[in-house]
Amino acid sequence: MRKNTIILIMLLMTVFAFNLYADSSLDGKVLFEKAKIKLFDRNWNSALEYLNEYIEDYQNERFYKKALFYRGKCFEELKMYNKALGSYENYSKVSNNKSLYEEANIAIIDISFKLSKNKNNYYIQKIVDYLENSEKIIRYYAAFRLSYFKNKKSTKASIPVLKNIIRKEKDQELVDRAKLALMRIDPKHLKSVNKTIDITNKNLNIRIFDKKKNKETLSLNIPFILAKLALEALPDEEKKLLKNKGYSIDSILETIINSGELFKFEVEDIIIKIWIE
Repeated sequence: MRKNTIILIMLLMTVFAFNLYADSSLDGKVLFEKAKIKLFDRNWNSALEYLNEYIEDYQNERFYKKALFYRGKCFEELKMYNKALGSYENYSKVSNNKSLYEEANIAIIDISFKLSKNKNNYYIQKIVDYLENSEKIIRYYAAFRLSYFKNKKSTKASIPVLKNIIRKEKDQELVDRAKLALMRIDPKHLKSVNKTIDITNKNLNIRIFDKKKNKETLSLNIPFILAKLALEALPDEEKKLLKNKGYSIDSILETIINSGELFKFEVEDIIIKIWIE
């Protein structure tokens, strides 16, 4: 009899504990859903309140990792950059979602880039460290970002990664971005990854397409020896856009000579294609 009573008490305790856990799990899910609604509405402050409560009270629940990520997003949108870095970094340590892992680390690179404008080497080094990341998308993004620094010492570390993209990647858009990045650093670095082609009797082709007007605004196909005239024919508006983006016409031409491939890039609503044939 006593044995049966003990078993009954244990069963009741198990049921009670299970119900308690179920209620707790349900409460956590409701709280997280409220946070998601606020995120969808771009109500970052309210979303942050729900996420902070969830992270504090439900560390063992299924949405805990995502809550860390979304908290980083809230801090970032509220321009609380150092807190955003901390939350994204905490998420990266426990992440099991490749897509969100990439997004979190790209956000860290972007934020570090913003904070490094005060010439803070700590944030520059954070970007440099990403050149060793096992995920190539993150590694490439860090190299692209570093190419914008005016300090040559800061950009030097990205050169091997950019050259590797040009040599090995099949995605032409990635290759073109890497070439532009190398040009920003120093065009001479392209010579070691490209073979100069024979431009005798070659034609230079330039096409400019305006997406807003939905039409081609410039089409040139002339002997390469007249290339300078072709480049001078670029509308002043396009030249200004290129200059503002940090692109040099001479550097672009050198890249075309070295690669012989179609060179395509976009500046705001203008698509520019240049190639030799």
